Amino acid sequence: MKFNFRTHLFSFCSLIIVASGPSATAAPMSPEATCLLKTSLAGAKVAKTQNAQSVRCLLDRTKYDATEGKGLTAEATNDCVVGQPESRVPKARDRVAKVAAAKCGAAPSFGYSDANNIARSAAEQSLGLVQDVFGLDAGNTIATRAADADTASCQIAAAKGATRIFAKQLQQFTHCLKDGLKTGSLNDAASLDACLDETLNDSQGKVAKLTESLERTISRKCDPAAIPQALPGLCADSGSPATCIAERTACRTCLQLADAHDLSARDCDLFDDGNNNDSCIACNGAASLCDRRFDEVVYPTSHNAMSTNDDGWIAPNNYDSTPKQLEAGIRSLMLDAWYWGGDAVLCHGGEIVPGLGCDITGQRPLDEGLAELATWLDNHPHEVLSIIWETYIDEADMAADSTASGLLDHAYVHDGSGAWPTLRELIQMGKRLIIFTDDSSASEPWHHYVWSHAVETNFSFTAASQFESVASCAANRGSVANPLFILNHFLTNPFAAPTLAESVNFNPLLRERALACEAEMDKLPNFLTVDFQSLGDLYDVARELNQLPSL
Repeated sequence: MKFNFRTHLFSFCSLIIVASGPSATAAPMSPEATCLLKTSLAGAKVAKTQNAQSVRCLLDRTKYDATEGKGLTAEATNDCVVGQPESRVPKARDRVAKVAAAKCGAAPSFGYSDANNIARSAAEQSLGLVQDVFGLDAGNTIATRAADADTASCQIAAAKGATRIFAKQLQQFTHCLKDGLKTGSLNDAASLDACLDETLNDSQGKVAKLTESLERTISRKCDPAAIPQALPGLCADSGSPATCIAERTACRTCLQLADAHDLSARDCDLFDDGNNNDSCIACNGAASLCDRRFDEVVYPTSHNAMSTNDDGWIAPNNYDSTPKQLEAGIRSLMLDAWYWGGDAVLCHGGEIVPGLGCDITGQRPLDEGLAELATWLDNHPHEVLSIIWETYIDEADMAADSTASGLLDHAYVHDGSGAWPTLRELIQMGKRLIIFTDDSSASEPWHHYVWSHAVETNFSFTAASQFESVASCAANRGSVANPLFILNHFLTNPFAAPTLAESVNFNPLLRERALACEAEMDKLPNFLTVDFQSLGDLYDVARELNQLPSL
């Protein structure tokens, strides 16, 4: 019989493959690794969905033609970008929760926050990228083809290029994550953090190629003189818009992944441009707030913030202590200062019973409370805080306690003649506290007379039904010409109470009144003020007004 070399060689190799098969097969990933990978992939899908939605909305804006009923108006475009009235983003976010429920029986020991945080961070950073490039009012920024076809083409090219770069950076991180989890080399926060470094290094040059392609596209499609108007966001004055956009995507990528994967020690400020310059930080919890002026942001505000159940006060306005309120997201505090027993104290209702008021309701040494706030600011370097004082003490005593506590080290001075600085500028100055007072005789430059800067609604409502009328939005103290708006949304009957807060702090009432008063006053409700901040939808409404995805 003729010897067939090829047949025998094939059989021999087959035996080798079969024999070596079990040992050559990679071991299956652990449940912990599977959870990390699957939820990360689901988060990336949220980002992809939000990016696709944003581009689609902007493209529909360019097609706007009122006579033919085509395309989107400016207002509809802004609603479309943030996910109203229809969006695929909520479905993608829900998918993250389903994946976590199926794949994460026990939370991994590293690299995992939770399903909601993974989904929220992906949506937030993707939406923020659009705002980085086009500003807050993309609807009015994007040109229609009928009005200016060249600018419209330039803008859509920039939007598509930005989302491609973002997607590539997320993809590179995912590849690193997957490979490391499969081989077992990625087994702690440090090795996970190294994947972010690998993404930044772009060893294969794929992000660099996309950036170069975008640079060529912008050079071809965009009039250089018109770029500040076409791309009025953070890259308006950049010498290289494509490079700037790539840096913004790097920042957003880092913030998303650090948040989703619980890499709290990660310094994303070095990730975008290699410099420690506060260019990539979260201001008051969101990078998208950084470049808005102080008067362009909504701050969840606590009424009588010092009056708390935690501290044993009678008929308190809040359950939680002031530090707990700040950790929850309160960024403006309404506080009362009185004299009691010859000392300056935090107190509410000092006038209730002459000689007994602060002893009945509760009190705390003023310097002690201010020192607590100074410590909080020291420990949260990217947070901007404001205090609105109702004060019954001399300015000299307020100044003395504010100085001794270290609080004045953080205080910003606004001369009132120019625009408010952005949150990023306040952070870079190291002046992240704005102090307002109702004391019309205040003369210290840091002690801003509140009614020279703000207008408020009435504060003496007793029933939820009163908030259903737009009349509740009418101005009380302060001029409507002032840039800041205090929306008082709490009931007093005869005191504050959780039951009263529960009747007004939830949607739809809170959201509908905030939107109605914004329209009525033609002003953002900067200080959205409630009692019992832990009850209801305060933080979701504030995020919506700030054009951020829901929590």
